[in-house]
Amino acid sequence: MGIKRMLVCASAVCALVLSAGAAYGATFTQTQNQTTDGQDFTFTFNNLPISLGNVTVTVGLYGDYDLTSEYADVLIDGVSQVQHQGGTTQCNTTVANQNYTVAATAVNNNNQLVVNVNLSAAVAFAICQNANPRVTVTVTYTSRADLRMWTSLAPATGSTAGDGQQFTVTSQVQNLYENLTTNFWLDYFYCPTAADTGCTLLGFTYITDDFTPGQIRSYTSPTLTMPATAEVGTRYILFKVDSLGGVTEADETNNNRFDAITVSTLPDLSFTASTVPQTGSTNTPGSVFTAQYTIANADNTNAIYTDFVVNYAYCPTCNSNTGCLSLGTNSNQTITQNINSGATYTFTSGNLVLPASATTGFHCIRAIVDNGAAVAESNENNNVRWHTIYVGSGALPDLLADQLTVPATGSVANAGATFTMTSRIRNNAAVAQNTDFQVNYYYCPTATTTGCTYLNTQLVTTNLAANGNTIVTSPSLTMPANVLYGAGQIRVYVDATGLVPEADETNNNSWAAINVTAKPDLTIASVAPVPFSGDTNGPGSTFTARFTVTNKAQTSYFNTDFQVEFFYCPTNTATGCVSLGTSAVTFNFLSGASFTFTSGQLTIPATATPGAHYLRAFVDSKTPQDIDESDETNNNVYAPITLTTGAADIYVKTFTATAAGQTITYTVETCNKGGATTTAMVVGLFYNRTTAPTCADTADDSFTIAGGLAANGCNTHVFTRAGAPVGASTPYAMGDQGCAVTEGDETNNTASASVTVAPPPDQGVQPDKGVEPDYAIKFDAVITKPEATVSDVGVPPDQALPPDVGTPKNDTTGPAADQSTPAGDKGTPSGDQGTPAGDTGGTTSDKGSTPSKDTGAPKPPTSDGGCSCSIQQSDDSALGLLGLLLGLALVGLRRRRR
Repeated sequence: MGIKRMLVCASAVCALVLSAGAAYGATFTQTQNQTTDGQDFTFTFNNLPISLGNVTVTVGLYGDYDLTSEYADVLIDGVSQVQHQGGTTQCNTTVANQNYTVAATAVNNNNQLVVNVNLSAAVAFAICQNANPRVTVTVTYTSRADLRMWTSLAPATGSTAGDGQQFTVTSQVQNLYENLTTNFWLDYFYCPTAADTGCTLLGFTYITDDFTPGQIRSYTSPTLTMPATAEVGTRYILFKVDSLGGVTEADETNNNRFDAITVSTLPDLSFTASTVPQTGSTNTPGSVFTAQYTIANADNTNAIYTDFVVNYAYCPTCNSNTGCLSLGTNSNQTITQNINSGATYTFTSGNLVLPASATTGFHCIRAIVDNGAAVAESNENNNVRWHTIYVGSGALPDLLADQLTVPATGSVANAGATFTMTSRIRNNAAVAQNTDFQVNYYYCPTATTTGCTYLNTQLVTTNLAANGNTIVTSPSLTMPANVLYGAGQIRVYVDATGLVPEADETNNNSWAAINVTAKPDLTIASVAPVPFSGDTNGPGSTFTARFTVTNKAQTSYFNTDFQVEFFYCPTNTATGCVSLGTSAVTFNFLSGASFTFTSGQLTIPATATPGAHYLRAFVDSKTPQDIDESDETNNNVYAPITLTTGAADIYVKTFTATAAGQTITYTVETCNKGGATTTAMVVGLFYNRTTAPTCADTADDSFTIAGGLAANGCNTHVFTRAGAPVGASTPYAMGDQGCAVTEGDETNNTASASVTVAPPPDQGVQPDKGVEPDYAIKFDAVITKPEATVSDVGVPPDQALPPDVGTPKNDTTGPAADQSTPAGDKGTPSGDQGTPAGDTGGTTSDKGSTPSKDTGAPKPPTSDGGCSCSIQQSDDSALGLLGLLLGLALVGLRRRRR
């Protein structure tokens, strides 16, 4: 169903703009009312979509147009058109339309079209004012489809208050102008402003619906999660339709829509670690030193983009602001780093100076984050850090941990496993330690501080006497996602934040060996319908696919590269699959981590057939496999694909061979019963073979189908071979001779026939030649029905052949009975059995053909009333007849001499 938008009519102008109805195409109409005589009108059409062809501009006139002087001049983009003569009925209420055609560039150059309709002076207003005189201009053409966001709502469910909050959005997508059958993506972004910059992708919807012109469809997003970059205030959700540009549109500038959202959860700054001094010392009043701190913005809050100040002070007593003093000119440090929700930032102060009033003993350096409260926080009570220092050179305590037991409870077998451990904390010095301190726990690949992952923190409040100790049980610890299969370490770091000045700061770490028994386990899933791009219509089609590889949770980490191999499979099993290519994966996989990627370009193989089949993705497909997994049986996924056409398949549908004399006619009908058009191909003919030809064999004759064969198409070609040898032969026809076409079935390209070329027919009995051997001339004779007398050929009776003109005595070519000529021989051998009773001159070799007319050759006497012999030209050519006549002439001359 189409959509319409209307503008309310003003006193002089009405406009109906944008009408995309059920008919394909873009149609834009404007109407302006006539208010004066000879009025000039300007119609400006802005923001027009791209045209795919010529544009039709229809100008309609209502009013005073019954005279030849009443007309309108029309200009389109300043170019004069044929004059519009208007209607023939005065004050017409039925529009008089005239169409004008302009090139697509008139619209496409600036997405605008200006039409001027200038009425002649004779077109009066008052005469027809009661008939509402007016001018209507309609612009019509075929455009591209055009996707746009129609409506949106964010959030539809859930909350956008801060990082980690989950919600959904709803939207309506509209298509204008043309049918749309291309799949596309609708993406959802968090944006700090109503602009397409600095945005974070939250999720997407893959849309496979078809759209008719003007159609609107509604969609609900998957669950979206607010990002750690979200900042308090009014922010935006960006809806981006056709985000990957898969649809070629009439207007590519209207695909975005911004919905305002409220981000309200305040950030929360606090210190998580400190080292004082980092450089220098605090031994005496006036000592110069630096301090290192780590600050964090709490999880599931919002990002901080506001600069703030950290203040440093010397305090005689920890946890008390009484008597605190400045540490010199660098006591206030401005932090300009942006800190996302859940992020940390480590920095070092400038040079700080211990005040002259500092006394020997334990005191504190106080640090206040966001001094001055520039950042609105959810908790303003955790912004102070107290770090114990020792002024003077007296004895210091020395903290360390030993006697580690891992696990005390629970398991360390895999990522996600939870456990506790016990440690003995010792003060390895002759001076008491009365300051609270922190113990941190880490997972480490080796017994070093390299690559360690923080697990948890424990505050120890027990005072340790000189050389005293205490046994502590850790809080619940969870093995992290980056645990490696095999041996590992749990690290215990005493006084991790450096609050206690110690005699030895190098012995605060201890390690306990553990064994991770869970191997990685890879799975793969299709995250978008196949194809992601391109098409899978049939053999030769190219496409890409999108998959997510996951290392299952509760396993272990690996960073070894591996490959994913793709196959075309007839069914959702590995049987009959054809490899299409591989993609290398170099992503490092934590336990539970996923990696989404798009394959390289894949090609449907020639053997593929129409119908429902599968794209198989095989993760870690090498043999042997790159990744040692706990389960090697779950590495395949079968994504359904649909083929609308099959491979080309050439076969010889019919093949016949027919002999006529020594000429053979071969008729070959070659067809393509596959679903794809072939390339150029050759039809080969083999004259005689005992086996079917192969791709490597050279044909005796061939014909090229230059344009190839379309799916289900056929071609018939006739070969002619002259001078074929006598006897039987087995010819073969071969479609796609040389095998240049890739086919679904290469075994059905040949067909055979059989044909026999008969020897020349028996041409009868040779008559007596009547010439002595030294003048003998051989000729063929056909016995025919007498049709004339001797006188017909102009030879006198005394010149007729004598009885003894038959076969010479040594002639063995005639019938066995005709070895001599008896007296009175009339020209027919006495032993001739080929003439039935009543025969009028034919022979058995005559084949029933119609006797030829008299050729003028001499005939023997017919005194016996029987048949006469008529000399006819044989297949040996006319030269034989000429020789016969010459021989007869010589015989006649010889007789006369006698």
